[in-house]
Amino acid sequence: MSIQRRSGANARPIASIRKEMQVIASERLRFGYRRIGIVLDRKGMSMTHKKLYRIYREEGLSVKRRRGRKRARGTATPMPSAEGVNARWSLDFVSDSFGARASSGSSP
Repeated sequence: MSIQRRSGANARPIASIRKEMQVIASERLRFGYRRIGIVLDRKGMSMTHKKLYRIYREEGLSVKRRRGRKRARGTATPMPSAEGVNARWSLDFVSDSFGARASSGSSP
């Protein structure tokens, strides 16, 4: 049993598959080899996942990386001071005693 790749008769269809893969990858930058394979299947160019991945890598195709999330820049506006009594209420969530707390058995 030979493990050689076939040439000649199968060389021409691979060239058309390569060209079609390039076209799909240029239109759909976020398509990987699996999704490109699905599109090729729908166009009648069916092949195994191993062959598809080999051609995909040989063509130098890859999924383009997403850019990072934009974060807020600059300084935050300071909290305005209270203009009168009970104008602003704040809670210290580190030492919050309004919720259920674990005590040593005696409740107040």
